[in-house]
Amino acid sequence: MNHPRFLFLPRAGAATTVAAAPVVSVGWRLLGANNRGLGQGWDSQPGLAACRAAVETLREGVARTRPVLAVSETSGLWVWRLELDGHRVAVSSRSYQRQRECQYSLTNFLRAVPEARVTPGLVALGGRRLPYPPGDRPPWTPAALGAPATPRTSSLTRATSHPPVADTAGASTR
Repeated sequence: MNHPRFLFLPRAGAATTVAAAPVVSVGWRLLGANNRGLGQGWDSQPGLAACRAAVETLREGVARTRPVLAVSETSGLWVWRLELDGHRVAVSSRSYQRQRECQYSLTNFLRAVPEARVTPGLVALGGRRLPYPPGDRPPWTPAALGAPATPRTSSLTRATSHPPVADTAGASTR
């Protein structure tokens, strides 16, 4: 049986340099047991270790979070975000036609946070198949992210996510 899980994703074009070593910016997403996105981090972190720490901070403080539901000024659709100790920590993975769908999504996210598994390394979503061909390496390395060096196929996993579609009754379907 599948379980909710946190995935860690490299952010494209967000590499920085710390102490003369490149550091890839990493963000997180929370997927439900059905592999659908429940929510994601508000901002990315400088490396995998910092991103893991942000997830642990959310898990420890989930009872203290303050949810905010709002209508997007640009799309007119409903979105949610979570604030923890006055800082934005998470946002909805998508927008919703109805307020009740947005609230339902937020409830599912909050239920999944404490029980979600944490993936061991970075995940590559879509695009390229892994492992990479010889001489064609990704722009990040486990050492640059603060993770121990492991075979490239075990530290990176290919995953896909399909956003849910709401039917007229408001239930999420595929």
